[in-house]
This record gives sequence, structure tokens and C-alpha cells, in this order.
Amino acid sequence: MSGEIVRLPTAARRAVKQPSRADHRRAYREANPWPGEFKWPAIRRVEVEAEARLALGQGEPGHAFAVALYAVLDPAQRLAVRQMLAPGAVTAVPHSGPP
Repeated sequence: MSGEIVRLPTAARRAVKQPSRADHRRAYREANPWPGEFKWPAIRRVEVEAEARLALGQGEPGHAFAVALYAVLDPAQRLAVRQMLAPGAVTAVPHSGPP
């Protein structure tokens, strides 16, 4: 075997510039924009829960007032309120613990 190096006829005449990964990422981001602003998963979860509560009316002052009134009622009064809201749905005997 000889120590001579032979240039192959198919070799490139000069070094080919490889595009950087940053160029690929930039082009991909421009072609596929994020559909909104970035939010951490925990923040997204809290926002979804808040929207669900607002849909139920739990974010309104009237709901907080009703919860506060319900908290000071004795068990018999709580049972009466539940029966007024859903007649026939409440069959359990009221307990003396917190709501």
C-alpha cells in the first residue's frame, strides 16, 4: 500500500457551507408561528379553572355573599335551603360539621 493520497474526481472543489441550526429554527418559527403567547402549564391550568368558575357565576360578588350566608346557617337551615333549591334531591339527614 502506498502512502500517496489520491483526490477523488467526485470530491467538491471547495468546502460547502452548512447552514446553521439557528437558521433552520428561525425559518421553522417563521413558517409555523405559535398560536398565542407562551404560558407555563400551571398558569394555563389556573386560567382554565378561573374561566370555568366565571361560567358558573362563582367569580361574582353575589356568589361569595351566598356562600358566606350559607356558612353561618345551622344544619337544619342548610337542609331547608338545599330542599328549596332542589326539591326531592336531598334525602340525607343534615350533619353538624362544616359545609
